[in-house]
Amino acid sequence: MRKDAQNNKQRIERKAHELFQTYGVTQVSMNQIANALGMGIGTLYRHFGDKGSLCYQITHTDFYLLIEDMQRIAQVEASKREIFIHSIDLFLNFKLANQAILSCVENTTKKWSFKETDIYQTLFNYYLPLVGHDLDEMLAKFKVDALLNTLSTQNYEFQHDGRGLTNKQIRDQLVTIFFDHN
Repeated sequence: MRKDAQNNKQRIERKAHELFQTYGVTQVSMNQIANALGMGIGTLYRHFGDKGSLCYQITHTDFYLLIEDMQRIAQVEASKREIFIHSIDLFLNFKLANQAILSCVENTTKKWSFKETDIYQTLFNYYLPLVGHDLDEMLAKFKVDALLNTLSTQNYEFQHDGRGLTNKQIRDQLVTIFFDHN
């Protein structure tokens, strides 16, 4: 990518992040972002095909910092159960802090699916040896997909806001369902 194009892309990400933090993700349109930057909407869409892909790019760095923290847990903790518990705690705190932008990423209806992203695949690969360790391959994959679907932002919001569960209560339920009851 040309240097000026890369600079434009970074400007878009910074401005969108700033606007999202100020007004909320759902309240900010792609047109508002373009206007705030003084650029044409076509330039914005050339870099990001939709709002979901823009949100994805913004969360990408923070997500990989989360994964690094989760991998450090895996190096320190001895049991798969403890690794699972501590990684779920980190993941749920990340969900709580980034709910709106993650909802934008996961609920995009354009051109790509969240399940096709490297973020989903990285989470899948992290949890596969933890929750699928003694299962045949098909069941192990199904169990990890079920876990990640349970951890989707939409489900998290329902459990946290709708059911009134705390992160600890959600975590404890996940441990019971996905780890303790193999």
